[in-house]
Amino acid sequence: MKKLFIGLLVVVVLIVGGVAAFVATFDVERYRPEIETQATNAIGRKVELAGPMSITFWPSLAITIRDVTIANPSWTEAKHLLRAGSIDLSIAIMPLLQRQIEIERVFLDDIDLALEETANGEQNWRLPMFDQAGSAQQQSADTGNGAAGPGLDLAVSQISLNQIRLSHRKARPNDTPLTHELVLNRVTVRAPRGERLGLDAEGVFAGEEFNIGLRAGTLAEIQSKTPFTMDFTAAVVGSDLQVQGEVDLSQGFAGDFSVAMQGPRFADLSRIIVGNPSLPLGEPYRVLTRARVGAMQYQLSDILVEFGASRMAGSLNLAIEDGRPTATGALVSETLTPDDFAMAPRDPSVTEEGRASGGRAPSEAPAPIPWSALQTVDVDLSVDLKAIQAANGPIGSGKGRIKLNGGRLDAAPIEVNVGGGRILASLAAETTGAFGLQANGAGIDYGATLAALGVTQAVEGSTDFAVNLAGRGATVPAILSGLNGQITMDGGNGRILTEYLDSKWIDKIREASPLPLDFESTLMHCAITSIGIENGLAEITETMVDTAALTLAAAGRYSLAEDQLDMVMRVRPNTRATAGLSAPLKVSGPLSNASINIDAQGLARGLGDLVGVNLGSFPVPVNTNPDGGAEACRLASRQATNNPQSPVGGALQNLLQGQGGEGSGNAVEDTLQQLPEGTGDAVRGLFDRLTR
Repeated sequence: MKKLFIGLLVVVVLIVGGVAAFVATFDVERYRPEIETQATNAIGRKVELAGPMSITFWPSLAITIRDVTIANPSWTEAKHLLRAGSIDLSIAIMPLLQRQIEIERVFLDDIDLALEETANGEQNWRLPMFDQAGSAQQQSADTGNGAAGPGLDLAVSQISLNQIRLSHRKARPNDTPLTHELVLNRVTVRAPRGERLGLDAEGVFAGEEFNIGLRAGTLAEIQSKTPFTMDFTAAVVGSDLQVQGEVDLSQGFAGDFSVAMQGPRFADLSRIIVGNPSLPLGEPYRVLTRARVGAMQYQLSDILVEFGASRMAGSLNLAIEDGRPTATGALVSETLTPDDFAMAPRDPSVTEEGRASGGRAPSEAPAPIPWSALQTVDVDLSVDLKAIQAANGPIGSGKGRIKLNGGRLDAAPIEVNVGGGRILASLAAETTGAFGLQANGAGIDYGATLAALGVTQAVEGSTDFAVNLAGRGATVPAILSGLNGQITMDGGNGRILTEYLDSKWIDKIREASPLPLDFESTLMHCAITSIGIENGLAEITETMVDTAALTLAAAGRYSLAEDQLDMVMRVRPNTRATAGLSAPLKVSGPLSNASINIDAQGLARGLGDLVGVNLGSFPVPVNTNPDGGAEACRLASRQATNNPQSPVGGALQNLLQGQGGEGSGNAVEDTLQQLPEGTGDAVRGLFDRLTR
């Protein structure tokens, strides 16, 4: 027995010694070609291990690999799907005997991951080792009776990732690819046994630094699907996000969270959104809500949105059925300031290299309108704006309902109470890019509206208007080029305060008049306009402002797509005996910066009015019922159009049309002498001033 025991002991010593000798002398470099071949066959892409490798078995299983690459398919722009500068893994040996995996460290450093997609949806990360659903094929451990074996107990001392660069490139038909890049400067994950999972990360996306923090349950809680608490924080472009609550994984993913997000300027978030779209200013902003997540159900309750001086509250529900989301809810605003939601101008500091997705530069083709987004979700949302605030006080209120069903948007009815009047509107749009807008306003007070907006009150009175527009297009210029519809405005009695009007316009009107127009204010009898739009070209007709001091009439065209105005204004002073004469004014150029000049060549037509003749220009209407409001103006405008003055003959016509002979000047002088007292001198002065 003693000899047998000694013999067994010798065998054990030899085995242990042999294992120790093997471990001590094991050279992984001898197996490099076989490891590369096995890895290549396993994932279906060529794997290269170009740098040094080492493996140790005691006291921990430690693997270190340098310079690892996984090849891309031939159609990609980048040569490699993955390039890893350094991979360092260490697992404790002894806990493995108790079915415990204790990861002592995982260090990844200098990693490049290049994800690419073709225009038809082919993806370079769809490796042959993955199944059709895109997840790795896995087999559960079998205990022999068909039941899965017990899971392993997992603990993580530290996972550290440094300088991880992830890029994504998506090709588009007949367009430049969409690209963006995420850089993780540092990621640290810790989950020691019995302690909560912790993750901290910092990096750069679209040129903007960010920080992320996560505290979740223990790995045991996560593995056993026991409910646990979670705390997530993120900070980027000055904004902070915090999500706190409880997570339940027993029936999929469910949770009950409080969400808070705030920052000094909401528009700054554009820097990290694909395409860098313009966003509302929101200076500052804060969003609070309770979010409950269930099986295909998302509920946002106790919503509070603070956007500058605006406040909004409400609730939203999102349900997903047969893969299609439907959102319903109601939002109520006790106070809303439109300026808070004004779209911020594009940030010139965001260069092409810093864009989140290779967005277009301003000089490139116009960006398409995302009409297809109407197809992504169904919506039924009611909005109630209790008080709409402007710069100098309340301007009105509004309410409406927005419905989106199967790709069709219907915003109706929309009711806005403003300036003592009411606007009723409706908007419809479809994924094809077709849309229609109707709006009717009644009794809108100019003065009250301008005063609330903080604009100097240059006009007093009220107006009605009607808008009916329809169009279709994939871009804003395309819509403008094909826009059709009608716009009318009918303003009644009021007052114009000239001292608050743009001096450029007033000075030209005074210059064109034969007599001084030195008045600070004048009674306004009416103000009307009709604009018919056909294929993006607006025809301005029946446009007239009639006051006690003067009557102004205008006609012309405006190209919406080209932003070019071509309009003639004629002004007739309604003072003394010179009523009816004024040089025409030519208005042209972009609408925002139109030039206004006296049309010296058109002076002939103005002189024709003086003697009751028509030389081809539209006449200035004569309002015979100053107290009749907009209806009287409409009647006067139509009468002037339908009843032109009789043709003229004689020396005046010859002179004005450039056909007069030697005695033409005398004939004109004779005509001027016959005018009422004082009028002839005024005409001579105007004519001489404009025809020198």
